[in-house]
Amino acid sequence: MIPIPEPILSIEDFLDEIDLQEQNDLPVIWEPQIGSQVKFLSCPVWEALYHGTRGPGKTDALLMDFAQHCGQGFGADWRGILFRRTFPELQEVIVKARKWFYRIFPGADYNSSKHIWTFSDGETLQFRYVRNMDDTWQYQGHEWAWMAWEELCTWPNLEPYHRLKACNRSSNPDVPRKYRA
Repeated sequence: MIPIPEPILSIEDFLDEIDLQEQNDLPVIWEPQIGSQVKFLSCPVWEALYHGTRGPGKTDALLMDFAQHCGQGFGADWRGILFRRTFPELQEVIVKARKWFYRIFPGADYNSSKHIWTFSDGETLQFRYVRNMDDTWQYQGHEWAWMAWEELCTWPNLEPYHRLKACNRSSNPDVPRKYRA
């Protein structure tokens, strides 16, 4: 049985934080849409699937789900990986990440040859692909506190998704674990 962690912030507290930023004249670079994005970002359950039509910001919500834990004191223990079925399919995700991360985290760096974001406190987010079950073997034994699958419905079956759940772990017990799609 996987314990369900307490939410980082309740929806009400999350909205209060946004209001506080606006009251202090801090620039709001990205704000979740009321409803599905707020619920997804504050979901306390280990595994969460966010579905919907084109355009409601599912990709942005995935990226921000990872980003909300950057700068929270986890440092290099906050490691994430985001999968698509093929690497070319990740291009739009990379464009969105560049749009937001450079503005939100001025010290962040994207290594375009390794496809890894590194944040000021040592957090990392990798972009990778899994075409089929054979591709999952290259990730066995790895550990990521945050794992996400972009466009999960494009895989012919969920076997890769389920196999890689074993990699959703951290040797630091204080680091939250999240499995997202």
